[in-house]
Amino acid sequence: ANIIYITSESFINEFVESITQKKRPEQFRNKFRNADALLIDDIQFISRAKETQTELFHTYNTLHDANKQLVFTSDKPPSEIPSIEERLLGRFQWGLTVDISQPDYETRIAILKSKLPRLLEQTCSEFLVDDDIIAYIASKDDTNIRDLEGALKRVIAHANVCNMETPVNEITMDMAKDALVTFFKRPEQKDINGKTITDAVCKYYNITFEELQSPRKDREVSVPRQIAMYLMIELTNYSNKKVASMLNRKDHTTVLHAAKKIRTDIENKTDVGLITLDIKKRIMEG
Repeated sequence: ANIIYITSESFINEFVESITQKKRPEQFRNKFRNADALLIDDIQFISRAKETQTELFHTYNTLHDANKQLVFTSDKPPSEIPSIEERLLGRFQWGLTVDISQPDYETRIAILKSKLPRLLEQTCSEFLVDDDIIAYIASKDDTNIRDLEGALKRVIAHANVCNMETPVNEITMDMAKDALVTFFKRPEQKDINGKTITDAVCKYYNITFEELQSPRKDREVSVPRQIAMYLMIELTNYSNKKVASMLNRKDHTTVLHAAKKIRTDIENKTDVGLITLDIKKRIMEG
């Protein structure tokens, strides 16, 4: 099977390179339109590349018509990606959209157990790893798969160092705790203010602060504005009037309405609610 995995940045670069050379556009199309499965990572970065969007649209149609597989990943749902052509957005929304959230405790244990044999083999290690060690690593709830694998690698590497000094055949809890001191350390709380929040929201949605303050009521700006209002109420001691003033709103009841709406989105786990939690986490972690 001809399976192609590529980041959106590389896809854009290859397309740009192809149109600068006369014979390359056809080679580019043949490469991607003859795939049995096309996987593009971080598709949100294609939002500002108009010509690349057109090429991707036709590539999508070719593969879809041939019953091939297409998989795109993004840090936001299709409807929240700014500056995407309507016809391409429609194609994205044809498929199944799945939110991949952080794994729960049982899933973290299963992930660690599945990765353990390969990591031991890669490091030429023959340690016994008790379930208590796996459970200890999995106990950190605000983590993802990369973090888990990194923590397990760190424990194995630390055990190898200890083994040089005193031969051991089992990774102990003390070894694991020594190796993961920084892994379990919570980041220091940073000073969060209105600018911190609006900067984070603008960066996520790829808009400017001036757009956030503008009278625009379209979804591309109104949703980020509502999220910013909610987060300022949630993470600072700003009054409703101060939040309204910062975002150039005359009526502070707009802030009350926005906060209530976003709170409901979070409770109902809508796309906007999940995005709000993601932005909040990024702000808290700095």
